[in-house]
Amino acid sequence: MTLVDRSGFVREVVRLRYLDNTWHETRRLPAIASQQLYLISGGEVWAFEFNKVFRFLEKDQWKLLANLDYRSTAQDPQGAIWLVTTDLEQPVLWKANP
Repeated sequence: MTLVDRSGFVREVVRLRYLDNTWHETRRLPAIASQQLYLISGGEVWAFEFNKVFRFLEKDQWKLLANLDYRSTAQDPQGAIWLVTTDLEQPVLWKANP
């Protein structure tokens, strides 16, 4: 859900989870936040935001998995996550199989 002011400017981004016929807030991000969510095999959800990697836990909490200076993320049809980082200004491609 995106929260906007009367002028239409985005103020906050709120992530919700529907459970037991109720919406639960799981994460609140500033308007400038960029978050990539990936569904991992086994039902886990990973989030990439602010150069950090999080895993969604029960009870609507997120666990920090890593601080990682990445440039881009993607997921292939087999479920692997691909990351682009830089090393001495050269792009490096990483593959993660969570």
